Amino acid sequence: MIIYYSAGGVKPNAFPETMVGDSVNLMLSFHDMKNGKPSKRFQRILNEIDKPNREPYGGKHWRDLIDLELNELPIGIPQSHFLDSGSFSLWTEAEKYGEKNDCGEWEFYETDMFWDYLKSYAKFVRKYERGLSHYANIDVLPFRSNKTVPKGMTSEELTWRNQIELEKLGIHPVPVVHRKSSMEWLKRYLKKGYQHIGLGGAVDISQPQNREPFRRWVDLCFQILCDKQNGLPVVDVHGFGMTGFYIMTRFPWTSVDSTSWMKYGAFGNILVPRKRKGKFVFDTIPLCTGASNGSRHLKTTGHVSTMPLAERKVVDEWLEFCDVPIGEWHVDDDGEVVTDSLGITTDCDFRSFTNLRFFEELQKHIETKPFISQRAEGFGFE
Repeated sequence: MIIYYSAGGVKPNAFPETMVGDSVNLMLSFHDMKNGKPSKRFQRILNEIDKPNREPYGGKHWRDLIDLELNELPIGIPQSHFLDSGSFSLWTEAEKYGEKNDCGEWEFYETDMFWDYLKSYAKFVRKYERGLSHYANIDVLPFRSNKTVPKGMTSEELTWRNQIELEKLGIHPVPVVHRKSSMEWLKRYLKKGYQHIGLGGAVDISQPQNREPFRRWVDLCFQILCDKQNGLPVVDVHGFGMTGFYIMTRFPWTSVDSTSWMKYGAFGNILVPRKRKGKFVFDTIPLCTGASNGSRHLKTTGHVSTMPLAERKVVDEWLEFCDVPIGEWHVDDDGEVVTDSLGITTDCDFRSFTNLRFFEELQKHIETKPFISQRAEGFGFE
C-alpha cells in the first residue's frame, strides 16, 4: 500500500520529500495552485524533473534541514504524485454560497466561478502532467443543507457530470465515490471500465457516531470491488483521508493519503509502534502519546515525561531508531517554559518527523491479503 503525504507550509516538517527523498509519495492540492499556476513547492518539483542528467536525491536527515529556509531546502522528485482537485474547499465554498444567496449548495456548481475552476483544472493537468502520476475528479461531496435537491443535481450526479466534462477537455481523472452514495454509482464506474477508483467521505468520521456506519459503507464497497475468487480488488482503490488505523489496515487499499503525520505533531503528539519479542511491530494500534512541553497531558500518564517506565523505554528505543532527541526544557522563576535543546518535547518539527518515520515503516510492513467482509479477519500484516 502507498501512503501519500498531504502537506503544506514552508518548514521542513511540511516537506516530507526533503526527509525521504525520491521515494516519497505526495498529494498536493490544485486549490493551492493560485490562478492555475504551480505553487512554489510544485514548481520546485517540476524544476527537478526538468534538470538534465539529474542525480537521484536520497533524502536528508532532519539535522541538515532544521534551520534552512524554503529556498534552501533540497527537494526530491515524488515517486508518485497524486493531485487533489480541491473538492473539499469547493464544498465549503458551495455551502457559503448557498447561505449567502439563500439557495441550494448545488447552485454553486452551475456558476461561472465553478466552470472557470473546472476548465482551469483541466488546463493545469494538461500542461503539467509530467509532474503528476494521478489526479482526482472534481467530485461533489454530499450537501449539508436540508433543502430539497432537484432531479439531476444530487452530489453523485454532479460528480458524474464533472467526470465527463473533464474527460471532454482531454484529461482522465480518477473517479470518486462518496459515503452515503448508493452502491449503484460504484458499479457504474466499474461497468464503464475505470481502472482506478477513489473512495471519499471520511471528513466527519472523527465523530464516534459516524465511525461504524462509515466502516460498514467501506465494507460494502470492497465487497463490490474485490474479486469473488481471490478476494483482491479488481481495480486500484484510493482512500481519501482514510488513515485511521483500523480503516487503513482493515481493507486492501492500493493507496491512501494522510495529513496525520503532521497533525499529530502539531497537536503535541507522537506515534510509537508497539514492541513484541524485542521488535517493533505494525500490526496493532500504535501508542499515541503527548510529547509537547505544552501538552494538556503533561501531568498525566499520557505524556512521555510521566508515563510508566515500561512504556517510556519503548518510546526511547523508537526515538533512538528515528535518531530524534527528546529535547530539554525547564520552567523559570516567572513560570515561563524555557527551551534548552530541541527535540520532540520542544519543537513540532521533531514530532512531525518522528511521525513521518512511523508511517514510512508502517507502509513497508503492510501486506495486502484477501478481503473478507463482515469484520472477519481477512487483511493483516507481514
